[in-house]
Amino acid sequence: MSMFGNFTYVCSIITYSTRGPFLLAKLPWIVGASGAFLLDSVIMLQFFIYRKKKTKESEIENILPANSDLANPLIEDEEKEKDEVYPL
Repeated sequence: MSMFGNFTYVCSIITYSTRGPFLLAKLPWIVGASGAFLLDSVIMLQFFIYRKKKTKESEIENILPANSDLANPLIEDEEKEKDEVYPL
């Protein structure tokens, strides 16, 4: 939200007047808000680039070894339920 606040703040200053003396007087605020917007944008970009997509299966594999009896408890429970509901 602060990104959009800084962006709209800079836009409001620039759209108020584009005269040189006015912009020069407001330059510290323009630079400050633009710099904050730029740094926030870099952080958001890094967040999207370096995020990892995890699924439940990959989380289970990271915790338990693949050959463990506890690695797939959900699958075993579903098989037991199928056998109980539809005995052969």
